[in-house]
Amino acid sequence: MKSEMFSLNVKDVAKGAATAVVTGAFLAVYGIFTGGDFNLFTADWGHIGQLAANGSFGAFMGYLGMKFFSDKEGKVLGKIG
Repeated sequence: MKSEMFSLNVKDVAKGAATAVVTGAFLAVYGIFTGGDFNLFTADWGHIGQLAANGSFGAFMGYLGMKFFSDKEGKVLGKIG
């Protein structure tokens, strides 16, 4: 069941959470690769964790925002899409 515009349902929140988890995983891998030495033992895990957490939160809020402003057909504000 798709939610109406300006409302969210449990399925929307679950998909947003899944999007956040996948985004966090990709950003953690990105952080490891851009660290320079590709060594998991000397990686700056604080920075990688912060990058993944901030990106995950942004992805979650962005997904929920898109769903909140989309109608049943998936058009944002009933016009775009």
